[in-house]
Formats: sequence, structure tokens, C-alpha cells
Amino acid sequence: MLVLAQGSGFDWGFLYNTGNLAVFMGIGCGMIFIIASAVVKIIRVREEAALKARLIERGASAEEIERILNAGSIEDSDAC
Repeated sequence: MLVLAQGSGFDWGFLYNTGNLAVFMGIGCGMIFIIASAVVKIIRVREEAALKARLIERGASAEEIERILNAGSIEDSDAC
């Protein structure tokens, strides 16, 4: 990173201040969390769409598809 920092013309010395480093690390962690959450949601939507397509190909009715999709839902159950 030092080689990249030297050639960029940007002064990276301000990160040696602990307060600045903490702020930038906090922002970085927040951005990573937001991006990771979005990726997880995209994967879930894709998997659900693929499951629906497979069930339709097998000839499942709308009620069966709804029942199967709701069976894996944690939000609707009273587990706690």
C-alpha cells in the first residue's frame, strides 16, 4: 500500500491519527455490511425464483407453492 500511496499524490498521513482511522474504519465496516446485506437479499430472491420455477415445471398448484415457500419462513412462526 505504501508504494501505491507514494505514487498517488494523496497524503495518507492523516490516517495515522487514531480518531480519523476509527472514523474511516467505521464507515468502511458500515459500507461492507450494507453491500453484504444487499448481496444476501439478491441471492435469496434468485433462489426463491428458481424454486418457484422448478415447482411450476413439476405442475404444483399455487396453493402448494405458497405452502412450500411459507414453510421455510422464520418470520411467520412462533419459534421463541
